Amino acid sequence: KSKDSLKTKTAINNSNYLLFETIPIFKWVLTSKETKKIGNYVCKKATTYFRGRNYLAWYAVDIPTQFGPWKFNGLPGLILEIYDETNRYHWTVQKIKMLNKKIELPKYESYYTKIDLKKYAELRYESPLITNKSRLPRGVVVVRTIRPPRNGMEIKFEWEE
Repeated sequence: KSKDSLKTKTAINNSNYLLFETIPIFKWVLTSKETKKIGNYVCKKATTYFRGRNYLAWYAVDIPTQFGPWKFNGLPGLILEIYDETNRYHWTVQKIKMLNKKIELPKYESYYTKIDLKKYAELRYESPLITNKSRLPRGVVVVRTIRPPRNGMEIKFEWEE
């Protein structure tokens, strides 16, 4: 968080990448009237839109940290549950445990090709036929006129809005 960046290890078409991106800033809509009990915590509701999906989050004000699962952050309490409106992606806390040791970051960054978010989107969504090209006869050119729909967690990126 001090460097305002996220690192994500990912594999695309049998290649390993280390994705670097700025920590997203969410525009949360807080709903103070609705509450939900998750474990021993009374949680408040918030909603946001992020990269093509609408999300509903439940956060615990009693745990004053602005973090949550995946890339989610920025609420006035720890996000204990969050899901998109279709419920395709759903995270719920299972256990909270306090650690008094330093968290080690992954090593061996040199084994990965470093990419930014735009390059990730290009590799992940714009080149789906790369792995199949090896099966085509020599000299064949693939022309794609229709972009297949995205079905991952991130459907639309900021520069596409």
